[in-house]
Amino acid sequence: MGAKIGSESARSWQRRGSVGFATLALVFGVALAVLTASPAAASGRPASGQVNFEGTVVSLPATAGFIGDWTVGTMTVHVGAGTAINQDGAAVAVGVTVHVVGTLATDGSVNATAIQVQSPPPGVAGTVALCGVVTSLPPAGLVGDWQVGGTTIHVGATTEIDQHEGGVAVGVAVRVRGQVQGDGSMNAFEIAVQAGGCGESSALVSSFIAVLHLTATAAAPAGAEGVVVTRHFVFADGFDRQDFKVGVEGLLPGTAYEVVVDTVSAGVITTNDEGEGHLFLSNAGIPGAGALPAGLQPVDGLKQVSIDDPSGTAVLTGDFADANVNSKENPAPDYIAAAVLTSGVPGVVGIVAATIKGPLQELTVGVWGLTAGADYSIVIDGTTLATLTASATGRISAEFSSAPEGDETALPDAFIPVSALLHVDLLDQASAVVASGDFRTVNGNVTAAAARAVKRHLGH
Repeated sequence: MGAKIGSESARSWQRRGSVGFATLALVFGVALAVLTASPAAASGRPASGQVNFEGTVVSLPATAGFIGDWTVGTMTVHVGAGTAINQDGAAVAVGVTVHVVGTLATDGSVNATAIQVQSPPPGVAGTVALCGVVTSLPPAGLVGDWQVGGTTIHVGATTEIDQHEGGVAVGVAVRVRGQVQGDGSMNAFEIAVQAGGCGESSALVSSFIAVLHLTATAAAPAGAEGVVVTRHFVFADGFDRQDFKVGVEGLLPGTAYEVVVDTVSAGVITTNDEGEGHLFLSNAGIPGAGALPAGLQPVDGLKQVSIDDPSGTAVLTGDFADANVNSKENPAPDYIAAAVLTSGVPGVVGIVAATIKGPLQELTVGVWGLTAGADYSIVIDGTTLATLTASATGRISAEFSSAPEGDETALPDAFIPVSALLHVDLLDQASAVVASGDFRTVNGNVTAAAARAVKRHLGH
């Protein structure tokens, strides 16, 4: 999927007045000294030889202290007496999200050195959501086991079933909210019929994206920063998706900060050891996202936000009237940003560049130091852009465009406008995070000298 970045690809960029490969050169040139000196330090990721990832706990051992093998997402995680388990955010249980740090074993499992239980989203702790088509129902009535997509859904007498948009039947799309069980099934709390479908394969009709950079107050630690992104997508099949995302850095490490929007508590961000953290909420059941409270919908009507420390004092604030607003119809006319991907895996480094030049929007991907022949997924803000196979030299590269030419791949509507994108994860075949990075705007012009300098590093 997608073309390798090469001479023909570079000529295509030059011919169309875009900055794709040259942008990679510029931003990689800016970041090269940092990456060469200390990839792990630059990213805040664990030391060399370690891996870390987030996932939902699918199964747990019935032992004291949870010592034994856990299943987190699709990964087997070995937990021993020396594994540090932090349950400040929530208690260990099936269905909660955890952040795992450890070493990768030869069989693809992980020997965990530390596990952080993430704070649950507002609502019932440990809940997840999915949207899919009903493929089977109980033989009589609605109480019993349903099949939605490939998931078994246990529906009880207390399950709320919303049929305002149509009746439940095989072939109908439904949105399910519930708790994941040890066998991968789900106990449903709420089910709602989706007359417009799930929207995932439908064309994007309209979008509203607001990017708000937060202002540090006098109570904030020096260097504190934050950004809020709200996104409202409407698809041709009627599906309505709303996202609310917050990223902070430079705050006190290991501290719980409350995100308050228009007097509504959106949730809590617990910062990591570097004082960084994020909150992702959606009404669309996106993997890794918490439930978006009804009080924050529609997201394009929000007015003010504050990040409050444990004493209730605001450390970062913002007014959405000051946000940079983009839409599918009116994207930013000129934009360059890049996510420099760094990793705890030695030798792995990469870039994802986002550019807008007039009506043209593009994402360019380049990652090096991977396992030859292995498949890797590029996931941006929780949505998979593509799965690519590493070359014989351990490289993946591709170009995605809103107006593709030659070997370029069409840029999916979910990633337009590219100026609203925040975070990139590179996942291996086991869904473990291999490398990651945040988009940051690039200042200055792309110069031939910068391009030549970086091509010397990347051109082999």
